Amino acid sequence: MNVHEEMELLSAYLDEQLESAQRARIEIHVQSCPDCRAELNKLKSLKTFLQKLPNRSMPAALVTSLEARAAEQLNRKSWVDWLMLPRIWVPASAFALSVLALTMWPRPNAVEENSIPVESILAAHHRYVEENAVPSSDLSSDGFSTKLASFEGSAE
Repeated sequence: MNVHEEMELLSAYLDEQLESAQRARIEIHVQSCPDCRAELNKLKSLKTFLQKLPNRSMPAALVTSLEARAAEQLNRKSWVDWLMLPRIWVPASAFALSVLALTMWPRPNAVEENSIPVESILAAHHRYVEENAVPSSDLSSDGFSTKLASFEGSAE
């Protein structure tokens, strides 16, 4: 048996706060160990001495005063004081930062509502050019802008 463990359990043994298995183990150990037996006798003497001391009661005025101060402290606490406690702000801050991080985190497949799908437009343009649906000379010539303007004028 570890002597250090037994020293810590001797007080609990003396106060009869141990289970029967632990109690029996300590009783066997104390019979064979003079150091633990001496420590147990010291603890018994101390307990006897403390029990013989007179019990003193608090003055009634002090009890009344302490109760009034405690009630005043409880009444003074409002919900604003409660909100200022770190036990509220730490989890609330962690939650707010998590929500902020999730909303600000870039989403790879997120498409904005008014965005133009550039890839599909370029693919269609390339296909139209390959099929000669759009004359390539018009796209690079200075006349393309005038041609475009005439289309816009006819659409109105």
